[in-house]
Amino acid sequence: MNLRVLAVTLFAACAAPLYAHPGHSLTEHGFGHLLASPYHVLTLTVVGVTLVAIAKMVKHRIAAGFLSIAGVAAIAAAAAICLSGW
Repeated sequence: MNLRVLAVTLFAACAAPLYAHPGHSLTEHGFGHLLASPYHVLTLTVVGVTLVAIAKMVKHRIAAGFLSIAGVAAIAAAAAICLSGW
């Protein structure tokens, strides 16, 4: 699969769970809810994978490194939340 198509698909998949609960914003119920909601954790994972995919397309080394680190950090945060049983 083309990397650009993968990145666009990941961004599209991210749009659905971002506002998982109709009628409230991401910060309305506090930071704990944002981390405890499986829909929001899925969003964090998809955003991380998307950032890593975009980093592979970026030609500038510093920008690509920053995107890679941000993506891996998002994926690691989601994994830590899942493993901690929050």
